[in-house]
Amino acid sequence: MRREAIGLKRDGKRPVIARVIAVEGKACTLLDGAALVVVLVDPENCPDLSHSLLQQVFGLTKSEARLASGLLCGQSLEEIAAANDVSLGTVRSQIKTVFAKTHTHRQAELVGLLTRLALIAEGDPEQR
Repeated sequence: MRREAIGLKRDGKRPVIARVIAVEGKACTLLDGAALVVVLVDPENCPDLSHSLLQQVFGLTKSEARLASGLLCGQSLEEIAAANDVSLGTVRSQIKTVFAKTHTHRQAELVGLLTRLALIAEGDPEQR
């Protein structure tokens, strides 16, 4: 079986994921003849998804955008409430509105949507 990626272990953290990708065709020329590229992903880093992008795309308020970003980074509703100095009831109310505005129904579905959005927004300096 051919390995797609490997985990580089670290003490007390998730492993860094390393993937080797073959460079072919025009990309090889653009990369000065490189035959391989190593992509490293640190799962401890949260995607940088700007609140203004979430407001533009889904019509979220600043508070709703903070909530969505918190969920994207793996925070619980309780952690988000504490970090924003609001009640858990407020956060629960906000998440219902976020679900409606994003046409999602579960936290996992929302996080999947936000992850896909983060993939296309990450390289856009206007969205930081």
